[in-house]
Amino acid sequence: MNKIPVLPLPTDILIKANYNTITRVNRINPIDPSDNHIGLHFADSCELLKARIGYNLPGNRFGFSIWGKNLLDKVYLLDNSPARGIPSVWYGSPRTFGIEVHYNFLR
Repeated sequence: MNKIPVLPLPTDILIKANYNTITRVNRINPIDPSDNHIGLHFADSCELLKARIGYNLPGNRFGFSIWGKNLLDKVYLLDNSPARGIPSVWYGSPRTFGIEVHYNFLR
């Protein structure tokens, strides 16, 4: 019988991923605000993926992580409605990446 060796991971490593689905959004036609047949116009649903990998040094005083949001770089509609009679469209954030460093002063 073959066994795959498993290395124990230190408890100070963080690996996290989220996969979300945004369902269809009712929208108003942004070209013609008078065409406001809610329920007849929809924005398509989409899938969003975000992830984070981090490490805390022993003692948990100092740590860092790298993260990414909307890793599939989907263009998606959050809302589309007239604001005070002006057609307005709000899209979700594009693909973003970052590095986070933290230090705990209270330990």
